[in-house]
Amino acid sequence: MADNVSIHCSAREDEANMEGVQGGLACTGDSPVLFLVVALVAVALIAVVVAVVFMRRGR
Repeated sequence: MADNVSIHCSAREDEANMEGVQGGLACTGDSPVLFLVVALVAVALIAVVVAVVFMRRGR
């Protein structure tokens, strides 16, 4: 019985943490999609810079 209670409490804490994150995004007026797009663009730019550096070293 105690195991079920601890699992249930842990699930509630995780849910509360996610609500806090979503609430923070809602307060800024931004959707999580914007943050994902910015992160993907940043990763792509880093990959391009690394590729250019390795191409120049090969010459």
